[in-house]
Amino acid sequence: MLKELKVMDEPKKPEKPVSEGDSIIARTIFGIAFLIVGSIMGIAFFAQGRAAMSWLFIVLACMGYVLLDGNADVRKKNNEYRIKCRQYDMDLEKYNEQMKEYEQNKKDVRAYNFYAMCVNKGVDSDDQKGINLLAYNNGIRDYQQALELYKQGKEYARQYIEKEKAEKKVKAHDNEKKKYNEIVAETRIYGKEKYIGALRKKLEATENLANLYGQATNLNISRSTQKAQTSDWALLGGLANGIAGSAAGMATAMDVQRKNAEAEAKAAVARQAASNDAAYFNQAAYNTNVEAAGYRVKIEEINKKIIDFSDEEEKLKMMDIEISEWKVLDLTHNMKIVLSIKCDKKVDLLNTKGVLDGSVKILIKKDGKIISDTYYSAPGFNETNMSKVGFGSITTGETLAIGPFEDNENYEFEIKPHKLWCIER
Repeated sequence: MLKELKVMDEPKKPEKPVSEGDSIIARTIFGIAFLIVGSIMGIAFFAQGRAAMSWLFIVLACMGYVLLDGNADVRKKNNEYRIKCRQYDMDLEKYNEQMKEYEQNKKDVRAYNFYAMCVNKGVDSDDQKGINLLAYNNGIRDYQQALELYKQGKEYARQYIEKEKAEKKVKAHDNEKKKYNEIVAETRIYGKEKYIGALRKKLEATENLANLYGQATNLNISRSTQKAQTSDWALLGGLANGIAGSAAGMATAMDVQRKNAEAEAKAAVARQAASNDAAYFNQAAYNTNVEAAGYRVKIEEINKKIIDFSDEEEKLKMMDIEISEWKVLDLTHNMKIVLSIKCDKKVDLLNTKGVLDGSVKILIKKDGKIISDTYYSAPGFNETNMSKVGFGSITTGETLAIGPFEDNENYEFEIKPHKLWCIER
């Protein structure tokens, strides 16, 4: 069953300001008149020494100013009102569009749900009795209306399924494209870097962390030896004695001694906390350096191993590798490829056992022409145990090619070396 869309709230029309239009013009005229007349007459009467009349006209001028200032406020409110009106118009247009969508969705949902009910009960468009029965139980009394509802629901279901299929196709294609890019990216990591690339990044991060722990240790060591900031009680007491007498001098000295004791107590607590932090960070730095040393040992072990990149064609002949299965994927028409791998031939590097590793390129042909390609890399990325890397550690492999391909076509495959090497086991 489909769900109906939620009805949105209708936007509210903004309230119109009380004062606008002609009232603004009138207030402006009176305001200017009062301000000019009041100012001129007020000054004139003040010059004649008639203070009472002068103040009367000054009040009149002030009234003019109030009227003009009020107009500014009215204009501000009117501007705000016009902005709100524009926003209201946009909201109303959006609301009307959504209401149309809602009403259509309401019809679609009703039709779809009726059709789904018919399908669930095994009723088709030719079953007039079944449609009438289900229609009656859903408040529909007219057969033609019920039949039309059935047809609408069927069409809606078809569109819904097509849309869902299209969305799944896009998602699947994106995921497969991402996987293919990862396959290609793996081929760019070759040689000893395949085994120690991640280790080198871990080593760098660990060394940086150990350095930070060391800095924190040194900082807290310096803090653990800091002394309290104290004052010379004898000096300050002597100054107070000279200024205000012996009683004041004694009181000052005692107060300074008390504050010095408090400062020393706080400093002692801070020194202990800093000492504890220094011990913690020192231990953390030690542990991190031990971890970094372990990474260095592993990296050095790999770097010491003999590696051979020569004659990749001959290296390809050291194993039996072929396409055992391929499948065109339904949604995307990309191709899933399964490889059969047999690599049990002895790999010798200067009388030392070795491992065949690297990647191969798979050419996909149609009528003798290359139409696509992909790659396969042997397992063992970020692995330092050489018994777990290379083509000798597996019997099957899987990769992905980007199409489009078709099921009913005949495709040919050619496997070529891409980056192959032998490394000391």
